[in-house]
Amino acid sequence: MPERGAEDWRVLRALCLYRLVLAPALAAVFFGGVAPDFLGLRLPGLFQAMTYAWFAAGSLLMIGYVTRTPPFEHQLALHVTADLAVVGGLLAASTGISGGMGVLLLVPVLAYGLLLRPRLANLCAALATLTLFGIELWLQYPDDWTAAPLTQAGALGAVLFVVATAASTVSVRARRSEARAEQAGSALSDLSRINDTIVATMRSGVLVVDDMQRLRTLNDAARALLPTPGAQMGQDLRRLSPELAADLARWRTGHTPSTPLRLDGRELMVRYTALAAGDHAPVLVLLEDARRARDEAQRLKLAALGRLSASIAHEIRNPLSAITQATELLEASSDAAEAAALRAVIERHTRRIDGIVRDVLEIGRGRAPEPLSRPLRELLEQAHRQFLEGDGDCATRVALHLDLDALPLDTRVHFDADHFCRILHNLWRNSVESGAQRIDLVAQPASGRVLLHLRDDGPGIGEALGDQIFEPFFTTSAKGTGLGLYLARTLCEANGAQLTLKPDAPTGAHFVMQVPASIRSVAA
Repeated sequence: MPERGAEDWRVLRALCLYRLVLAPALAAVFFGGVAPDFLGLRLPGLFQAMTYAWFAAGSLLMIGYVTRTPPFEHQLALHVTADLAVVGGLLAASTGISGGMGVLLLVPVLAYGLLLRPRLANLCAALATLTLFGIELWLQYPDDWTAAPLTQAGALGAVLFVVATAASTVSVRARRSEARAEQAGSALSDLSRINDTIVATMRSGVLVVDDMQRLRTLNDAARALLPTPGAQMGQDLRRLSPELAADLARWRTGHTPSTPLRLDGRELMVRYTALAAGDHAPVLVLLEDARRARDEAQRLKLAALGRLSASIAHEIRNPLSAITQATELLEASSDAAEAAALRAVIERHTRRIDGIVRDVLEIGRGRAPEPLSRPLRELLEQAHRQFLEGDGDCATRVALHLDLDALPLDTRVHFDADHFCRILHNLWRNSVESGAQRIDLVAQPASGRVLLHLRDDGPGIGEALGDQIFEPFFTTSAKGTGLGLYLARTLCEANGAQLTLKPDAPTGAHFVMQVPASIRSVAA
C-alpha cells in the first residue's frame, strides 16, 4: 500500500471529531427527554448504549490517530466497522430508516471516498446500504413487509454510492495532480541545481541584477572580476562597482554599453540581456576579462594556423618531391618521349600545388556573401552553363542532367550568385574526379525551401568517411586538394543553406543541398 500522507491522517482526525461531537449531542437529546418523540425511539436503552459506544470508539480512534498505531489501513477498517455497527444499532433503536438515523452514514462514507480507491469506496457504500436494508428487514420481521421504508433505504443507499464515487473520483484526481505537481517541483529543483552548478563553474562572470540594482545571483568568477572583494547576493551593485552600475543604467535607457569597460585598472567585456519584458525586468550581466579573451583568441588563432600550416606542408610535400625527382631525371634524360612524360609530370604536380594555394587563399579571403533574391532556375542554368564553359575538361567526361520539372517557375532564393555557382562546380568536379560518368541534379520543393539532390554513378563514399569528407585537406583522390567539399559547405552555411551527404545512397554519391526559398504555386 502507498504511504499515507498528512492529509489522509487529517481526514481520520475529522472523523474522530465528528463522532466525539455527534455522540454527546445524541446523548443530550436522549437525556433531555425529547428523544422518544423526536426520534421515534423503540428501544431507549439500546439508543443510550449506542451513543456511549460511539463516543468511546471516537475516543479510542483519536488515541490511535495521535499515536499512529495501528497502521493507517487497520485504523480505517476499525472506523468503518465502528460506524456501521453504531449507526445500525441507532437504526434498530429507532423506527428504522424513517427515523432519520441513516443520514449519519453520509459523512463517514464521504470520508471513506476521500481515503480509498473507487472500488473500495463503493464497497464501503455497499456495506452501508446492506446495513440499512438489513436493519429495515429486521424491524419488519415477522410482520408483512412494507415497500415505503425499503424504498427510502434504497434511495439513501443510492445517495451513499453517489457520494462515495464522487468523493473517490475527486480524491484520485487530486492525488494525481499532487503527484504531477510534486514531480514538476522535483524536476524544477533539479534544473535549478544544475543551473546553479553551471553558473558556478563558468569562467565568465555571471550576475543577475534586479531593477533596484541589487544582486540576485553571482558566481565566483564575477566576485573575482568585481573591484570590491567579497560581493554577496542582495548587495547594491552601485556600492560594489559604481562604474558597472552606471553602465547598466545607461544600457537600460537604450544607450550602447561601454566596450571594453574599465574597472579598477582591468578591461572587461560586458554583455547585458534582459530576462523578461518590461523596464523593471532583471538583467543578466556577463563579465569577461578582455585580456584573457584576447589571449585565448590569439591562442586559438595560433593553433589553427599551426594545423593549417601542417596540412599545407603535408599536401605540398608530395607534389614537390615528385617535381624534384622528375627534374633530376629530366636533366639526365636524352630520350625525347621520356622527357615529354617527365615534363607532363612536372606540369601536373605544379597545377596541383597551384590549386592548393588558390583554395587556401580563397579560404583566407573569406569574402562576405552578397545575397540577392534571384530565380532558382536562372541560377541553376547559369551554374550549368559556366561549368560547361569553364571546366571543359570535366564537362567532356561526364553527362550532366538537370531535372527541374517539379520546381515552380517563380521559385526564388536569397543567395550569392557567385557562391551558388562555385558550390555546384565543386560538387560536380568532385564527382568527375571520383570517376562518375553521369550526374543528376533534381530540384524538390519543400516547406519554405528547396532540396537540391545531386547524385552520380561513381564509386560512392563509404559510410565510415561520411563525417570526414567535409574536413579541409581530406581527399581520397590523388588529383584532389581536399578543399572542394570543405569550401562548398562553408559557402552554403554563409548563405543560410545546408549541405549534407546521404550515407544510404544505393549507388554513387548523393549530396543534398537545402536552400531557403520562397515558393508560390502558379495556377495553370
